[in-house]
Amino acid sequence: MAQPQSPSRSQASPGFVARLLGAHSALGLFIGGVMYLICLSGTATVFYEETERWEQPNAPVVESVSPEAMTRAVESFLALGTAGDHLYITLPTGDFPRFMVSGDEDGWIADADGTLVEKAEHEWTHFLINLHIYLNLPRTLGLTLVGIAGVLLTALIISGFLAHPRIFRDAFSLRWNRSPRLAQADLHNRLSVWASPFHLAIAVTGALIGLSIALLFVVAQLFYDGDTDRASAPLGSGDLPADARPAPLADFGTALAALRAAHPEVEPFSITVHAPGTAGQFIDITAEYPRRLVYGERWRFDAAGTLLAREGWADGPIGKQVYISTYKVHFGSFGGLPVKLAYFAFGLGLSVIAISGVNIWLMRRRDRGRALPRFETLWTGLTWGTPIGFALAWMADEWGLAPPTPVFWAVLAATLAIAWFVAEREALSRWLRGLTAGLWGLVAALHALTYGLAAPVSLWVDSGLFLMALALAWTVRRPRPAEGAKLPVAMKG
Repeated sequence: MAQPQSPSRSQASPGFVARLLGAHSALGLFIGGVMYLICLSGTATVFYEETERWEQPNAPVVESVSPEAMTRAVESFLALGTAGDHLYITLPTGDFPRFMVSGDEDGWIADADGTLVEKAEHEWTHFLINLHIYLNLPRTLGLTLVGIAGVLLTALIISGFLAHPRIFRDAFSLRWNRSPRLAQADLHNRLSVWASPFHLAIAVTGALIGLSIALLFVVAQLFYDGDTDRASAPLGSGDLPADARPAPLADFGTALAALRAAHPEVEPFSITVHAPGTAGQFIDITAEYPRRLVYGERWRFDAAGTLLAREGWADGPIGKQVYISTYKVHFGSFGGLPVKLAYFAFGLGLSVIAISGVNIWLMRRRDRGRALPRFETLWTGLTWGTPIGFALAWMADEWGLAPPTPVFWAVLAATLAIAWFVAEREALSRWLRGLTAGLWGLVAALHALTYGLAAPVSLWVDSGLFLMALALAWTVRRPRPAEGAKLPVAMKG
């Protein structure tokens, strides 16, 4: 009796690949819009230190500050009565040459002599950061959702490789002169291959950072009777017992001098005085280790400047070091400007991948006679309504009209509402791309006219925004292939 023959690898692979491709597409559609918002805002926040300086370019540039100047600035700030339960001192560094004193509600920029010069106003940058990390939602909920998105992005990357067996063989195949769907597929796949190490690093670290808070609550409930302070103790020292009796302000100058004497190799960048002016106050100083991926190390001092504890972020258990290192890996805050530029380019690529993946699915449906024209226009509205919202949010904040967060979401909602009633996707795409280019060119011009270009950060950022606007305007003028005129290619051309 003849034995039944098992299907060969070549016979089984197509079905397996088709199922993987279907799962990959479904997962991409499920998180496509959220992933685009996270990726685009994350790309912008790679330069958050530069955009904070760009928002107030004429504030003093400070390379170092003396203990006397720190004391003068802190005393002036405390006299305003807005410190709250914490006093934050931001020390100047090579990446952020500014001296700032802040409380729970507001902060001030000071000069090298410790004189408060102007109130810190970085609302637009903080809006972008909060959009990327929390989706502008309540922190625990938003961070958890972003962490889940990181897990799903990891699954997308892995399933994408498995669903495309020839992905490495075709790594340099770019069929720009073929059909729009092939052009989009090649763009999507090539960007996915070339930057896959970056994408995986971003996805895994984003998942770890985002889900850490949710996992903390789970661990607290399972093992510590819901006490999150005890559950998080392995990562930090926690708070000291409160004592609200009045007392002289903690001697942070002595603490900083002791740290610098004991560890001259580190660069302190932040001092926090908890419960300032009370008998229970204490000091945390965070410093960066050069040429290390760890976010930093934190030392704790009492009010007299005597060392109490060291967190062990830089030399403690390996798990703690790995966790603390995820922040620099995720945000690209290591290696200086070259690494930031690389992260910016890769982040833009990941944003394009998020959009082109949905474009490919929409084109495939249209080719099969099952087009979704309303979904196509809504997707186009999301694609371009997001950078339009970023620009109008900056203008509203700059002119004091409204905070950037509600402005952004209102603009995005309005763009989607307009897209719902527009029948021709290609006309909508061209109009929105032109509006995006015009608005960002206007942002660059208004900023240059308001603040001038004397500050290097203004020159570089305004020039970059203007060149970006010109490049986008060129895509609006460039003729498109006739066969792609009615296809949903929101990012093509």
